[in-house]
Amino acid sequence: MSLADGVSFIAASAGTGTFVLGTSRNSFLDLTDAVTDDELVDGQQVSYLAFDSPTTPTQREWGHGTFSAGSNSISRDTVLGGTAGPGTPVDFSVAPYVSLCVLAEDFLFADLLDTAISSPTTGQVPVWNGSAWANTTLNYFVPGCIYGLGITYQLSSRLLIAIGSCADSTGAVLINALSALQKTTGGAWTAGNNVGGMGNGLTIAASTWYYVFAINVTGFNPDFYFDTSPTAANAPTGTTAFRRIGAFKTDGSSNILPFYQNEDDFTWATPITEINNTTVSATTSHNITLAGAPPSIDTRSRFWITGAYVSGTDTIYVSSGGLAAQATSAPYGFKVNATGGPLAYHAEFPTPQANLLICTANANCDVTLVTEGYTDYRGRFGNP
Repeated sequence: MSLADGVSFIAASAGTGTFVLGTSRNSFLDLTDAVTDDELVDGQQVSYLAFDSPTTPTQREWGHGTFSAGSNSISRDTVLGGTAGPGTPVDFSVAPYVSLCVLAEDFLFADLLDTAISSPTTGQVPVWNGSAWANTTLNYFVPGCIYGLGITYQLSSRLLIAIGSCADSTGAVLINALSALQKTTGGAWTAGNNVGGMGNGLTIAASTWYYVFAINVTGFNPDFYFDTSPTAANAPTGTTAFRRIGAFKTDGSSNILPFYQNEDDFTWATPITEINNTTVSATTSHNITLAGAPPSIDTRSRFWITGAYVSGTDTIYVSSGGLAAQATSAPYGFKVNATGGPLAYHAEFPTPQANLLICTANANCDVTLVTEGYTDYRGRFGNP
């Protein structure tokens, strides 16, 4: 419906007929002024409010009409409401005041919208489908988006997951956690706070990696659970959407190893030793599966590496797992002095599936490798 700002006038006559311009009102545009100011054009559809008195009205009507430049009038095409009821023009006893305005019915076609939202389900919004308003599930998200949902180590058997939201693994459904929840490793998943979080058929085991998932259950009810599968193969019954938001590992007694999370970075409270003073032979690639990075997903690990010479000055080469050809001829490495003793270096490398390659250039070298932590993008870029 088109708008015409500040247009109000007194009609020429009472009754149920067309509102013809009679008298201008002080400080308002009349129909002629509105045409001059390009507020109105002939045939324009407008919304109107008519009333018998500006101070103590007893008769009023509102609806949609058409402006006629030839007769300087507003027709009463659709009477939306008034003292005579919808559809019935008011028989004004005096010449009414008529104002062009925006009606409640003009906002989102409120009369149709009321019908559309009479019985929505959780997560639905009214969307215009071209001919009517219809309840539609919210499903338009940037794939990979995630906000909040940070994981905090609390006890050897309990994690706290913060409030937040994310697109699910398909990028089509919102998982919106409005409350932080504590989940434990002590039992099967149960909806709610400070209850079991283990996936279907799973019990906590020693020296095992578990992936933390945000889920929607039975529609759009958010919760969290733990799984040995990075693709939610053991999701709770009723899960309708899921997204991996992190991981944790247990020690030899099935306790959660303490860690800290800062955005996508996970850091061990106690760094994990991968190899300790182990002899790495010359020109041969050694593939190391890191104990301190989650398997089955791609991460970027941070570690300290120390080399002690065995038979002379040497260089330790490190590269991502799966790049054996580069590992033996890498252009950059870590120098090990023959006379200066062990040297320690801090490094960061992509570690797909927790794999890392190490070799030395010339002679045997004793190497110690300690994982400090890793970066897990948690599905932001389509990786598992």
